[in-house]
Amino acid sequence: MRAYIDGLHYNLDELQFEAVVISPLYRDEDGYISSDGDYEGDITIPSHISQNGIVYSVVAIANGAFRDSYIQSLTMSNSISRIGNKAFFNCNGLTKIKLSTNITFVGYDVFTGTPWLDDQPFGLLYVGKVLYTHIGKITNETNVKIKEGTIAIADYAFVDQEELRSIIIPNSIKHIGSCAFQYCSGLVSINIPNGVTKIEEYTFENCSKLS
Repeated sequence: MRAYIDGLHYNLDELQFEAVVISPLYRDEDGYISSDGDYEGDITIPSHISQNGIVYSVVAIANGAFRDSYIQSLTMSNSISRIGNKAFFNCNGLTKIKLSTNITFVGYDVFTGTPWLDDQPFGLLYVGKVLYTHIGKITNETNVKIKEGTIAIADYAFVDQEELRSIIIPNSIKHIGSCAFQYCSGLVSINIPNGVTKIEEYTFENCSKLS
């Protein structure tokens, strides 16, 4: 069920009492894409919302929820645990983000095209409990260590990092995303902890030096 509350659009799960922030765009009964407006300015995502006397926990941001919108800043409550693919893609005015500390899944291209991402310093970028990407091109046959407490490596996290030589993955990691190390042609050493429960497809595609 869709709902519009305090400037944000949601899908409501009436069985789990959970809400997901969604795009204002939707497909009408004739199959055409329509819009209930657009997002802009400063956005705060609450931890809970109420609809018809029922309280819902706001747990996720859907694929493309804010894509191409005019938002400038974003504050997430710590109830948010998942961010879908391209959720903030091409939000070219988005300069400030306060992330949830409890994020366990981040899709691909979530922040691509945002000034916020462009302003991140060189090195590993964590989004909640997920290693999202490495900012900048790795050089000089670098060895990388992921911090303990990280539970996932996002899709495409190290794609095309040819100078990455080895990576140490902590025991806390449970999931390694699709294409995470794709085209890391210089990668010669990686440990996969016993706690990893899923490795997506193409994770090590064209890692020619891995045995």
